[in-house]
Amino acid sequence: MQTMNPLAKLDHLDLNPAAKTQVAAMIQALLDQAKRDAKTIQAKDFKIKALTHELAHIRRIRYGVKSETLSPIQRDVFEETWNTDLSAIEAEVEQLQDDQPGETVVKPKRPRAGRQPLPDHLPRIEPCPELAEGSAKMLPNSWMSSLPSFSSTAIFALSMLAGPAKP
Repeated sequence: MQTMNPLAKLDHLDLNPAAKTQVAAMIQALLDQAKRDAKTIQAKDFKIKALTHELAHIRRIRYGVKSETLSPIQRDVFEETWNTDLSAIEAEVEQLQDDQPGETVVKPKRPRAGRQPLPDHLPRIEPCPELAEGSAKMLPNSWMSSLPSFSSTAIFALSMLAGPAKP
């Protein structure tokens, strides 16, 4: 592999000597800075790998299988409370079995699924078919030309707004 030497190529350029020395100094400074940066990056990469390894080791110590085991004292306390709870549950089951069989609570059947009827206290308006069909004739002609096609209920509502029909 051939290494590139930018300072050697600088001699082939047609520059005045003062500019050549300035450019050569700048290039050398940049090359030195690149070497220092490469060493810094390498040192930081090594430090990151070491810290990652140490963190993994600490996590294994803290969250590993060994940390989840119970000490003998804790195990004894756990077994005592387990046995106490188990005997209390068994006694309750025996008591329930000795008594009469328990009655199951039956849920009341829903009165009606789907949309419920309106309450009785709300007023009801029954549509009037004879009035709804002829109600378009009660509207003024100026309204009829500008109206799109409406249902009979909408025409009935508009005719109520228009007032009584004129002879």
